[in-house]
Amino acid sequence: MHIFIDESGTFAKPTGDIGISLVGALIVPEGRKSEIERRYAMLSRGFPRANGEVKGKLLNEKQISTVIEMLVRSEVVFEASAFDTSQEDPDSIKSHQFQSGLGVTKNLTDDHHPNLRKEACEVRHQIESLSAPLYLQTLALLDLVESVIRNSTLYYCQRRPRELGAFHWVFDAKERNRTTPWERLFSIIVAPLLQSRFLREPIIHLVEGDYSHFERFRTERPDWLPSKEAEEVAFDLTRVCRESQTFAFSFEPGLELVDIVLSGTRRALVGNLGPDGWLRIPRLMIHRPRPYVRFVGVSGGFTKGHYESILRQHFSVGGKSMFPGGNAAMREPDR
Repeated sequence: MHIFIDESGTFAKPTGDIGISLVGALIVPEGRKSEIERRYAMLSRGFPRANGEVKGKLLNEKQISTVIEMLVRSEVVFEASAFDTSQEDPDSIKSHQFQSGLGVTKNLTDDHHPNLRKEACEVRHQIESLSAPLYLQTLALLDLVESVIRNSTLYYCQRRPRELGAFHWVFDAKERNRTTPWERLFSIIVAPLLQSRFLREPIIHLVEGDYSHFERFRTERPDWLPSKEAEEVAFDLTRVCRESQTFAFSFEPGLELVDIVLSGTRRALVGNLGPDGWLRIPRLMIHRPRPYVRFVGVSGGFTKGHYESILRQHFSVGGKSMFPGGNAAMREPDR
């Protein structure tokens, strides 16, 4: 599968009441990628462009809805994570950032190799040195990547199991012709930080699912993990996240498509796009008990604000069923 990832919004403290920023992923099956690109090329011929690239913020309701309708028929999945920075306290962000950095080094001892200790200290320093917007974007991306892995494995093991044989991550690059320090940092930390999350809450395993192509990511569980915590086998998150990872600064159709869907979602929440442009976006998302757009917060006392009704009425219904044949038997990983 191909996972195209982009952001919408600045993740900075707003001057007004609206501080919604999102990161989103469009999961495109390998078996449908060429067809989707061909259809998109035809649809987008008359779309407005900025420096030769289609941007969702420039499209009108009809143009966005045409793209969404094409994607609804193409077996893609859309995931989104968001911050409302108008509700975030700068001191709480800084404290959360310090604790994240501390977590990288807190378990190091003199028994660890000096190079490992040095690298960990450098990573901690980089995390603590991030600007508040980049730190919040990092948290949102970690939440997004986790959700993509959890939901795509469960969704495609029932429909297109071959897609679980490779995860091709394509991020929208921040600069042309070079990888930025933040992009290098995210590449380093994404797998180890998510590893602890998956150990605390392992992936749900579908009894009837076909995981044969996912087996290549299986690995033995580390000796230090008590067997009662989870199954005796695990999957290699580093391989899942970094085996095929690209920061692309080019006219990549997949990145343009995720930008269109993500921009439409943000414009729906901030109220500057009519419903005809975004009403079918939830059809691209997997149904769950909570709103399909997940809001991440670090300050506590978090509320959804003026856009709560849109999340409740429109981004909580109409999503893709996780199970194509009705209820299927699931097995929680052994604990």
